[in-house]
Amino acid sequence: MKVLLYHKKMTDSPEIAVQRAQRRARIRRKTFWWDAALFALVIVCAVWLLPYAPYLSQIRFLRAFLPVNGSILEHGKLLFYPAVFVGVLRYLVTGDLQKGILTTYAAAIFRALGLHILLRCTFTGVIGTTDVWVPPAVLGCCGGYMTYQIARNCDRQKRSNIPGMLLLLLLEALLMIFTEYPQDLGIFAG
Repeated sequence: MKVLLYHKKMTDSPEIAVQRAQRRARIRRKTFWWDAALFALVIVCAVWLLPYAPYLSQIRFLRAFLPVNGSILEHGKLLFYPAVFVGVLRYLVTGDLQKGILTTYAAAIFRALGLHILLRCTFTGVIGTTDVWVPPAVLGCCGGYMTYQIARNCDRQKRSNIPGMLLLLLLEALLMIFTEYPQDLGIFAG
C-alpha cells in the first residue's frame, strides 16, 4: 500500500539544470535584502554607535552590546550583534528557505572577527596609526566581507542550524566574560 501512495508520478521529470538555476536565482532575489540590511546595520553601528559607546555603556544593560573599554575584541561586538540579530530574524522569517543559515552566519562572523583583529592589529601595531577614522573604516570593511561570505555561502550550506547556534552561543559567552573580566593581553587593552 505504501508503494502506491508514496511514489512519484511517472509524468514528473527530474529537475534539470535550467530549473535548478531558476530556483536558485529566485532564492537569491528573496535573500538579497537580508544581506543589504546586514551591511547597512553594521555600517550604522560602526559610524553612529562607536563614538557614543563610552557614554551609552554607562547603562548596565547596554554594556553587553557595546564596547566598554575600547579594546580590539570589544569593537568586534559591533560586528557580532548586528549579524546575530539579522541572522536570527532571517531564520525566523524565511524558515527552511535555506538550510543551515545560522551555521553560515556563524562561520562568516568568525571570519569577519578574525579579519577585524588582523586589520586593527596591523593598523595600530605595524603602521602605527591610531586615527579616529580607523575603527569605523575597519568595521565597515569587515562588515562588507561578512556580508559577502554570507551571500556566497548561503546556498551551499547543507548542515543544520544547531552547530551555528552553538557557535554563536559560545562566542556570546566569551564576549560577555571578556567584557567583565578582561585578560592582561594587548587584544583586551583599551
